[in-house]
Amino acid sequence: MEIEECIAVWYLLNNKKKKLKRRRSLWVHPMLGLRESKGTYLATGCSLTELHYNYRVGISTASEIIQETCKLIWIFMKEQCIPKPTREKWLEIAYGFLKNANYPHCLGAIDGKHIRNLSSKKLDLPNPDFLPQKNDYKIPYVIVRDEAFGLSFNVMRPYGGKNLTLKKRIHNYRLTRARRYIECTFGILSNKWRIFHRPLNVSIDFAVDIVKACTVLHNSVRVLDGYKHEDALSVQGFYDANVAKTGACSARSATAIRDYFADYFMNTDILPWQNSCIM
Repeated sequence: MEIEECIAVWYLLNNKKKKLKRRRSLWVHPMLGLRESKGTYLATGCSLTELHYNYRVGISTASEIIQETCKLIWIFMKEQCIPKPTREKWLEIAYGFLKNANYPHCLGAIDGKHIRNLSSKKLDLPNPDFLPQKNDYKIPYVIVRDEAFGLSFNVMRPYGGKNLTLKKRIHNYRLTRARRYIECTFGILSNKWRIFHRPLNVSIDFAVDIVKACTVLHNSVRVLDGYKHEDALSVQGFYDANVAKTGACSARSATAIRDYFADYFMNTDILPWQNSCIM
């Protein structure tokens, strides 16, 4: 069953006591907007007021239908488009970061939203292991982030301060190479779903539903349509960004892990160009 059919059936079953007006039924398909952008809230970034005039429904009604449709998109597509990673999938992701960003044991990059609880048990992260060409200490798999967030066992951030040693600057450069992918990802996402080009002006729960719906739709579109060059135009982050600096304090245990990465980049896994990039 196609996603449009799934949503339509669910919508009808949950509104069986109401007569579904024609204008409401027309709202479900344009909201999906996988290939067409005309008149779609997520793809074009139009406001609720514009939808109010275009479809001749109240703003509150438009808001209700959009939010409900976003929830349905997530319910029916999340398992297919964003399945929960297994340990094997995490290791595959880590290999991709090692190959493309030269950062070992990296499981991804996060930015923009504070993650309250990053539990390795809930995420089923791989167990700590040796870094390539090393067999002295087992290092945890980590997610990289910028200076706006704290340092923890499974989360790495840049060193803070201005007068950093060469080793610390090299580590910050290498971390930035891995972290740039989250900037690229959001840039590509927002170019496809232009709702992110403006303030959402909705409740927090509604905003979360919009983000989740756009994420699964985007993954589906990338599978169906493949890579499109115009989607990546004017996206920052594909090239090496300036090395981030921060002045916040870090936890001692996580600091030891970061120091190990710094030594590793300085003495073992040396990129031929890394010194010239930080001078």
